[in-house]
Amino acid sequence: MPCTLHAQPIEYQETQIAFSPKGDALTLILGALQRARRQVDVAMAFLTHDDLINALCLVAQRPGVTVRFITDDEMAKPAQRPILERMALAGIETYVVTVQSGKMHLKAMVVDEDLVISGTANWTRQAFEANIEDTVSMRSAPLAQKYREQMNRLIAEATPIVAYGGEDPRQLAKRYRNMRWPVPAAPGGNHRGLAGPRSRTFRPSRMDVLSRTGEGNMDAWFTFEPGVGEALAASIRSATNRIDVGMYLLNQPELVQALADQAQNPQVRVRALFDIQMREGGFMGILHDLAEAGCEVGIYGGDRHSLHLKTLVVDDRQVWTGSANWTKAAMGMNIEDILCFHSSDMAAYYRTFLGQVAVHCMSFDPPVAAAGEVPAEGCGRLPPTGPRTNFTALARPPFEAFEFEAQARYLPDEQYLPALLDVIRTADQSLLMLMYAFPAPETAGEAQAALVREMSCAAARGVYVYLGLYTPPGGKDRLGDMHSAWAERLRATGVDVRLSIPNGAQHDKLVVADLRRVLIGSHNWSEGALSGKRVYEASVLLDLPQPDPRWADYVLGRRMVDDMRTRQQWEAEIDLLRRLQSLPSHERLEQTALLEAEAVPAPSAASWTRVREEFMTESGDRILLRDGRLLAGQWLVGQPLRHQWRFPDGQIRWIDKSAVQLLWRASASTPPARRPADANSGSTVKTAFLPQTAFGADLLEGVKKARKSILIATYNMSEGLYGPLGEFYDVLRQKSQEGIEVAFVTEFGPGTSAFLKRAVLNFASTLATGNVQVRFMQAYKVMHKKLVVVDGETVWLGSANLTTAGLSISSEANVRIQDTTVAGAAEQDVRSLFEQAKPLSELKY
Repeated sequence: MPCTLHAQPIEYQETQIAFSPKGDALTLILGALQRARRQVDVAMAFLTHDDLINALCLVAQRPGVTVRFITDDEMAKPAQRPILERMALAGIETYVVTVQSGKMHLKAMVVDEDLVISGTANWTRQAFEANIEDTVSMRSAPLAQKYREQMNRLIAEATPIVAYGGEDPRQLAKRYRNMRWPVPAAPGGNHRGLAGPRSRTFRPSRMDVLSRTGEGNMDAWFTFEPGVGEALAASIRSATNRIDVGMYLLNQPELVQALADQAQNPQVRVRALFDIQMREGGFMGILHDLAEAGCEVGIYGGDRHSLHLKTLVVDDRQVWTGSANWTKAAMGMNIEDILCFHSSDMAAYYRTFLGQVAVHCMSFDPPVAAAGEVPAEGCGRLPPTGPRTNFTALARPPFEAFEFEAQARYLPDEQYLPALLDVIRTADQSLLMLMYAFPAPETAGEAQAALVREMSCAAARGVYVYLGLYTPPGGKDRLGDMHSAWAERLRATGVDVRLSIPNGAQHDKLVVADLRRVLIGSHNWSEGALSGKRVYEASVLLDLPQPDPRWADYVLGRRMVDDMRTRQQWEAEIDLLRRLQSLPSHERLEQTALLEAEAVPAPSAASWTRVREEFMTESGDRILLRDGRLLAGQWLVGQPLRHQWRFPDGQIRWIDKSAVQLLWRASASTPPARRPADANSGSTVKTAFLPQTAFGADLLEGVKKARKSILIATYNMSEGLYGPLGEFYDVLRQKSQEGIEVAFVTEFGPGTSAFLKRAVLNFASTLATGNVQVRFMQAYKVMHKKLVVVDGETVWLGSANLTTAGLSISSEANVRIQDTTVAGAAEQDVRSLFEQAKPLSELKY
């Protein structure tokens, strides 16, 4: 839907700027609506804020006032469509715009004949209370005319929302007459302590308007107009002193190059602050290129807050903002606006706020390996590591499901930590662990401190402690930095921490002690999850009758960083792998071949990897030493700090436990003494380990056999593109229509991202039409369990969400347990959560 409007200098009488989070933006918008007397036109990509919905509906009740609302077709999906129908019933002319291959991405309002409000903020609570946004109110009749003409063009090609049924018009009018005008909450900081400053109004003097500097003028573009990208690039290149950028996403090549060129100019300081989304996929290479050029790059955000600005400040003279990210999609496919103000005061105001944001950003500094060699044996008792030599076999290795028998004990919430500490404390020879999230070593709470203490004590008494931590696939972020810090701290105590390669999600939460005691489930190692105070979780403790080396095969077979000699070296390898992943396929193949041709392996590290694979396939008693040697023979007796071992030539020697990585005793048939089974664990039950895609296939067959009930608790759910997942949800709908109880409880709390909320709401609406009961946890405590209970007899649990990623992409560890005692405990847990959760109609979002 190209636009023929062209940017021209536009005079404005005043401009008011309000920043979020928790600034004056919501008050500014509500005030403009309250003063409306003739016409209000809104073009908004996304609207869910109750105060603004109510305000629009109230304005529409005023005699002689026309209200029109235009939105993207994303808002017409099932979860948000009731909002549009509600506004249509209130008398608002409501339209949905479909942009081929793009979006209607404006966040703009025109009030009467001379007021325009635009900026970066969607009208959601997330935008005003958590994100970093700007809201720009401009008093200018020419600008109002330009925006209204664009909105008229959008309406001409839009689809109107027609409201059917609903309240009686007289009752509706009475309800709005009795409704009080919304009053926003008092400003305050987001959970990181950042809050927008008080809004400020800029009024140019007549001398400013007439001067050659252009003070008091502004330029306004809508995308699809020719020249907007060139104008932005020219503005960047015109800087003589300083450039400040606050940007959600950037990949427009001309703008990236302009910033990189200026960053190399010693006369110009370039600072660019980006949202954490820039660490994903191909964006990470852009961060790397800008940082290498000399740009000060900062990364802000997390699951609960985003840097959503689209701001450029040039010297002390220009400010650019608007709805458009600096991406090829935004510039070439979306309906967006871009504004440029020529104002030294406004430039200083924006730069000051960006300085406040910078304090809360992480510096992006691409790691560089130090010159010189570090001995591969430099980690003391830890197995040797060395430079990566294989850059092709990076895909997640396949692993078959396997069945076994075990005693099982269900561990909800706070019951996990005591069991975890006991498993570590009683480990005799090995602890093999994989963990997705282990945050904040510098602020470890009581639960995390106890866990770290027990791991270090186990390593000190000779137990081989292996911990594989997740590495994000994009650029550096807080979790990646935390895991790197844990690696540095724990490796110094003898814990063999390994970081996963950044080419895919390692989402497992798995602990294996002596190849025979297994903890598996949804528990991450955050303080809130371990203590049970902040997160609802579900795991299970499995006691096997004898050791099973398949657990070691799974844990040690995950793809990890090769070079763990120093933090500088493992971060350099991670950065290299990320850069390779962001290259086009033909360039990646060329670079991979070059790297492998030049690689020089560390002999001891290469030997360790090869011998570990041999350990998995040999028969009889065997020991894998940490220096890479494999010992055959017969285990005779164990003492607290050593094993007695008979070698094939008949010699008998003592082997220090601290020299052993893995011990396999083919003759072992009974487990070491354990605590008596509690009420949650009884006789040995049938169990299956279900990694990766095996989980989805097994779960699908399980729900097909349901006779009475299917109860599900999951942090995230979506139908996606993975075939078995779609069939799974179809079976749920079918079973529900057959009269079988099918109930879901999922997370929808303040920590859930806006994108995830929309996805969950849309999908939940489709399930509800099939009579599936869906409820949402919307509270301070996060619902993070991953449970499916069928007929109170069988339970599936583990790390996998019921999404395409959980069932087909990520590395996940899950189990199926056929036991009425364990399944009954899990069912009771799900029903308790379901009672606390809210139906869709009661959600606040």
